[in-house]
Amino acid sequence: MLAPLDLVDHALFLILAVVLGPRAYFAFRRLRASGPGEQAARRTHAYRMAMISQWTLSAALLANWVVKARGWESLGVVPRLTPGAVGVAAGLIIVIGLMMIQNRRPAARERTMERTRERVRALAFMMPHSARELRLFVALSVTAGICEELLFRGFMMWYLAHWTGEVQAALLSSVLFGLGHAYQGARGILLTGLIGAFMAGVYLLSGSLYLPMLVHAAVDVTAGRTGYAVLRDESEPADEAEGTPRADATPA
Repeated sequence: MLAPLDLVDHALFLILAVVLGPRAYFAFRRLRASGPGEQAARRTHAYRMAMISQWTLSAALLANWVVKARGWESLGVVPRLTPGAVGVAAGLIIVIGLMMIQNRRPAARERTMERTRERVRALAFMMPHSARELRLFVALSVTAGICEELLFRGFMMWYLAHWTGEVQAALLSSVLFGLGHAYQGARGILLTGLIGAFMAGVYLLSGSLYLPMLVHAAVDVTAGRTGYAVLRDESEPADEAEGTPRADATPA
């Protein structure tokens, strides 16, 4: 039996479904349109504001759960060792192992890097360009792994399940999750929507949010480190030709 909804639940759902997406869209639109001189400052500001908003919403959600004395199982934050969790973890380990073996082959590695470069160039305005930005991006990735799973999988699926079944709630929350990343363009909406559906599936199979949180954070950290590596490597020839140090170089 699901706990009845209250005003805080409705407000939180509206913020996640209606407010956050357009807010992020216009923030990153301004970031993309800004000149090189101000883009770095806007980028770090966007990272910080995203972390602040996600932790604030998560704290509000948890506080409301405590005040209403709701069961934590319904939010997915009670650890559970289920056959589904073991199976998903084993499957992920196998997939990661196969990808590592595949990427050791020079031809496959070069094809992968070329595809990665194209994706990074399209989103270069929001990727970390310096070691300092990378540290902030890693913190943002961990924040997203914890907070977005708590908000979009734990809370939103619970909220939508008041009117639909679990599978429908998972699909609807994934659509809203994808739309919330509209600043990445049509391809980004589709990709993040599919990632959201995958995370929702992992949540349903494992019975808790801890595995989706771990996978989500790892995916975002990897994306940030890969983007930083590509952008740094592409800037090296110009830096060396102009005799300027790399962004992460330290003075002698």
